[in-house]
Amino acid sequence: MIPIRERLIQMSLIIRKALATDIYSLVNLINLTSKNLIEKGINQWEYPCDRRKVEEELEEGLIFMLESHGKIIGSFSIKDISTFDAIKLNKPVKYLYRVIISPNHQGNKLGNTIIQHLREVSGDIYLDCWAGNHKLKQFYTGNDCIYLGDFPEEDYMISVYRV
Repeated sequence: MIPIRERLIQMSLIIRKALATDIYSLVNLINLTSKNLIEKGINQWEYPCDRRKVEEELEEGLIFMLESHGKIIGSFSIKDISTFDAIKLNKPVKYLYRVIISPNHQGNKLGNTIIQHLREVSGDIYLDCWAGNHKLKQFYTGNDCIYLGDFPEEDYMISVYRV
């Protein structure tokens, strides 16, 4: 598992491993962000989220929180994968999924902070998004993520990147 310890990133921003007690805040954050994206025509995640799945990810230690002044303002999840359906991998890698920034805190470069933090603490990390999410694709390339291509996934296309 990725060695991310609680860390003060800026004067008021802490990145820490999610706790079981974060479940209520986390589910609300995922649903709020998902609904906001859907309203913008971006079908990134299901709404509402599956609370049981989030609880399982919490138990597995896959979720990290962004906290500012004691308030949860974002989250990201990382898991180990040995296969990526679209790309042949030669070794197990880290997969960054479900980066969430509260709609009230978007535009404050928190996503950039997450990417930079991960560069400092880990090797190659793969990530993807719905191929129609042009804003997120621009964000990834703007943060020097390497575009690996668009690939079919179930009944839609995903864009795959490497940090």
